[in-house]
Amino acid sequence: MNKIGLIIGREYMARVKKKSFLIMSLLGPLLFAATMSIVLWVNTRDGDHRLIQVIDESGMIEGKLENTEETTFQFINADLESTKGTMIASEDIFALLYIPPLDIENPGGIVLYSAQSTGIKLESKIERKIRTIVEDKKLLNSGIDQAVLDNLSAHIDLQTINLSEDGGESESSGGAAFAAGYLASFLLYMFIFLYGTQIMRGIIEEKTSRIIEVMIASVKPFQLMMGKILGIAAVGIT
Repeated sequence: MNKIGLIIGREYMARVKKKSFLIMSLLGPLLFAATMSIVLWVNTRDGDHRLIQVIDESGMIEGKLENTEETTFQFINADLESTKGTMIASEDIFALLYIPPLDIENPGGIVLYSAQSTGIKLESKIERKIRTIVEDKKLLNSGIDQAVLDNLSAHIDLQTINLSEDGGESESSGGAAFAAGYLASFLLYMFIFLYGTQIMRGIIEEKTSRIIEVMIASVKPFQLMMGKILGIAAVGIT
């Protein structure tokens, strides 16, 4: 057991004294947090105000795409090809939405032109709005009154409650639970990946410097491996 302790101490001290360990112990969490924040910001940001020109040859969509503080839809009556060239040359026009004559039973051919990435959020918003308009049109064609259509939609706010064995109740959130599980699994993967890499590097260093031959003559393989595993694990915990 004393030999395992010596190996643990050697593995631990050899790593924590490195400048790279000290630097990454301080910068690692900051870099990780900054990376996650940037990814989250890029995927959720609305960005600057965007002007989207719309050529609606179907006549179904005009006036039904609502403007927001971030996005303005401008319906125009122009040629598609010439408008694409104007959009590329202009810094004021963010994108061009082309809606051809639509078959409401099989709508297709809708294209969003842009000189840069439009983002998943904007694409989903436009798809969802056009889908709703087409569905309402199909319902109207089936003979359902518009007033009835307006009363069909309903917003449901589902509240989740966890019950304990003693009869107590507490609010829960499926989204928060999913986020916590995803983060825990990601961290577990990273720890295992980095932990295994550290052990592999430690063994390679000793084999290339022939230290392993001296150590094997002094300790049992089990003691050597256990000492390396626990020593590197202590570094990870630190």
